[in-house]
Amino acid sequence: MRKNPIPVIVSNAVDPDPKAGFPDGTRVITADLMMKLLDSIERFVQAFNTQLPLFRRQPSIILDLQAQHSLTPEQFKKTFTVLLGK
Repeated sequence: MRKNPIPVIVSNAVDPDPKAGFPDGTRVITADLMMKLLDSIERFVQAFNTQLPLFRRQPSIILDLQAQHSLTPEQFKKTFTVLLGK
């Protein structure tokens, strides 16, 4: 588990209402970034399915596949989210 979880919301707006209270560091998945994320997940699943026998023998290979599709925790933050209010 991450030591410092990052709050993430899904929204078309990246500028919060002044009355809204979001934790510092809140990230936003916008509509465009959601489409990018869904595309990446789809490509990941397709690759996973074609390599399923290999994964059964070497489950650690899945980490490489995640990295290829920007789905590691470090990549996810910078690839599929933006800082709220920026």
